[in-house]
Amino acid sequence: AIIPLAAFSTEATESVAQYCGNFFGGFLNSGLGNIAELIFTIVALRKGLINVVKASILGAVTSNVCVGVGLALFFGGLRFKEQTFGEKLAGINAASLTCLTIVILCPSALKISLGSHVMSTTIMRRFSYVSAIILFVLGIVNIIFAWKTHSYLYTADIKRKTITKRRNQAALSMMALDQTPSPLNTPPIPTNNKLTKIYLLIKDISTLILTTILIVCLCQFIVDSLEGAIEKLHISSSFTAAIILPLVSS
Repeated sequence: AIIPLAAFSTEATESVAQYCGNFFGGFLNSGLGNIAELIFTIVALRKGLINVVKASILGAVTSNVCVGVGLALFFGGLRFKEQTFGEKLAGINAASLTCLTIVILCPSALKISLGSHVMSTTIMRRFSYVSAIILFVLGIVNIIFAWKTHSYLYTADIKRKTITKRRNQAALSMMALDQTPSPLNTPPIPTNNKLTKIYLLIKDISTLILTTILIVCLCQFIVDSLEGAIEKLHISSSFTAAIILPLVSS
């Protein structure tokens, strides 16, 4: 049940983000784009399942980076023989991923290299807090870069494809008009674009709120039944949180 809810929530978030502009829409899309994973993490933290939360975060990164890109390349290859991507965007994403990997690996690397007698639990916890703050700042900077200062890098290719598509559609329409007789002159149907946009915005916000409430209830049920399911199926909690749950929510 959480799979269609996550899909509806993501679609509603993207629709609402379109009305907020590029900058605030980027914040909204980044914050609520993975609402199912975020709610599951909060519920699991309240239950004290720290290891499950760590594994779910690792699984979320792995599923988005590997599984998501792999599926996109696979299904794209079924239709197109060659696929292209922006070199600048690929370099930016690779640099961001490298920084993310370094910050995540630093606490464990220091503990392994210096030993537990130097890197005590208190020091590791403080270092983890600093790492979390650095990752949060990197995320904010990435959003500002992508949606404010350098948004043209992300929209240039989309605009070019849109213009090409519109030109092709216009050419096809002209060909159709040349081959078919002209219809009777009928008055256009009046439309109110402002009221339509308000109606769509209210519908998307209502969908987002409703799906969020349902996802909270489902995540609460999943966390409560997680231990029993692990014992019956004889699988580890780390495997469930790192593999199964991220794939379902993604």
